[in-house]
Amino acid sequence: MAQDTAPRLDPAAIVKAFWEAAFAMRWADAVLFLDLSELEKMRRLHLEMSRVRPGREYTVEDLMLRDPDMPREAAEYEVRRKEKIRREYPERPFAIFGVDSASQLERMLPEELAARWLARHDVLWLLSEQSRTRQCPASPALDSLTTKRRAVVYGTVMGGVDTALVLFKAHWFPIPEYPAELREYESPQIAVLLRKPTGWQIRASDDFVRGSAAGMGISLTDCPGRKP
Repeated sequence: MAQDTAPRLDPAAIVKAFWEAAFAMRWADAVLFLDLSELEKMRRLHLEMSRVRPGREYTVEDLMLRDPDMPREAAEYEVRRKEKIRREYPERPFAIFGVDSASQLERMLPEELAARWLARHDVLWLLSEQSRTRQCPASPALDSLTTKRRAVVYGTVMGGVDTALVLFKAHWFPIPEYPAELREYESPQIAVLLRKPTGWQIRASDDFVRGSAAGMGISLTDCPGRKP
């Protein structure tokens, strides 16, 4: 698999390298540093929930019955997240993965799925895509912001032989003029890393990348600076 090419770095270096690639929108490179098992569970969950007959929604008990190892808190979180996705993407339930149908989601390779999932958690990528689809002129301001983003790694705590916790802060929005509700996404976080035969990998989760950009309500009504 492509992940086997990830360099053998220590946990702190893995987190820093991941964010360097993600902030540069080099999604294929960023995926090399991720453990994709949680993302595969998300894929299966979305596929299963898409097969529920119309009018019926999964409950916490449904999820715990299908996955006996799932804690109740995790099941409650998944139900809330799915409800949020239904509200935000009423016609595109798989938008967070960048596909339009269950068949597309099912066929996608894990690395491609992860790359699309990462991109859709990046506010600047979303703004760039919206500008492109609206045929707006290229935005030097967006390009400039992309090059200024960075992550600060504070330290590592070992949680055992095969688990490491890395405290870091990801600077998604490198200018103070961004709204406070967006800057809140820059508070310190903890990355969970797992030791694999090929080296350390970050556990991929929505908590790690701090929710989807679309979920923040970022959108363009028109091209900036375009005359009516």
